[in-house]
Amino acid sequence: MKLVIISNYGLNSDGGGVKVYTQNLVKTLQKRLSVTLLIREGIPTEIEQKLPRNKLLYTALALKKLNEIQPEFVLSQGGWFAAIPAMLHKSKHPDVRIIYLYHTHYDSPKTIKDKIKRTIEKYLMTFVLSRFDLVLFVSRALKENVETNSRTKILSKWGVLYGAPNTKFPQQDEIEEFKRKFRINRHRIYLLGHGLTALEVKKEGAKILIHTLKNSRDKHLALILTRRGRFTDELKGYAEKLGVKDKVIFTGDLENPHVATLCADIYTHITHGEGGLSLALLEVMDIGKPIVASSVGGIPEAIRHPLEGILVENGINQIVAAVKHLTENPKLQKKMSVISREAVKRRFSWEKTAERLLNSFFSCK
Repeated sequence: MKLVIISNYGLNSDGGGVKVYTQNLVKTLQKRLSVTLLIREGIPTEIEQKLPRNKLLYTALALKKLNEIQPEFVLSQGGWFAAIPAMLHKSKHPDVRIIYLYHTHYDSPKTIKDKIKRTIEKYLMTFVLSRFDLVLFVSRALKENVETNSRTKILSKWGVLYGAPNTKFPQQDEIEEFKRKFRINRHRIYLLGHGLTALEVKKEGAKILIHTLKNSRDKHLALILTRRGRFTDELKGYAEKLGVKDKVIFTGDLENPHVATLCADIYTHITHGEGGLSLALLEVMDIGKPIVASSVGGIPEAIRHPLEGILVENGINQIVAAVKHLTENPKLQKKMSVISREAVKRRFSWEKTAERLLNSFFSCK
């Protein structure tokens, strides 16, 4: 059987969490059926065909490729230009089963131009998705976000398709090199934020953590921020402005971000928005690092019990208190480590995700 995935981001693109999700899903699905991807961004692999970046050309050529491949299943993700080819193909081939998968959090439109664009998208996607057999979201919170901020009405059946961790544990020599390069001091207590430099809602979370260093009475507290994102320089300036520049480590892009995870003491997943279910968060749970996380978006769908992680509002004093509570209770940290590892292994795996997707295709009528 053949599956075509129509996707903005390819397997070798700069697609962040969407790319990682797709990589792991495809790798697991390939054990069961033939998979082809039609992509706009990234260097194509042997199972991918790269189409033009122009969205109208992409839409037309994706439809042409579907007619050539004649798949039984189509999974679309990434926007109207990925959804329309599947809809049109199904209109000619009613037995084909098509599913749309939402990954991305929507912010509220701020300008008149954004509001007009969002209104057009609302009517277009409401109509197009009504022709799909099923619409899936990577978290329940994302469905609410899409309907609230994009105002798209989901008229089709819908469901949730959680991602899962695929944790790559670093070697000891990688850990030692990281410690040397960034002068990790065993007398300090390191908070960690993964990928908070790339998106605006996450940048605001990084600012809260930087402010936490200023407000905390614990002078040993420091912060590690991974990834070279478009807000890195702004965050460096913010740390300097607050007088905590020497307490914030900006690592840039790491081949394996979990080198930083294993060097840190507490993982702080602080953000103003998290529509999906963060794969980085699941992997940190899999490693067993104690967690303080914002109670927003899909995060409470991963952290369901206080011993799996401490959920907080984005108030600086609340974060300071949560960090203090953990640092003063090493036994609690060990208990949380065991419970979070067990929870993530019990609830999430790529085999379960792939099985749910295939069952969804087969159950479509």
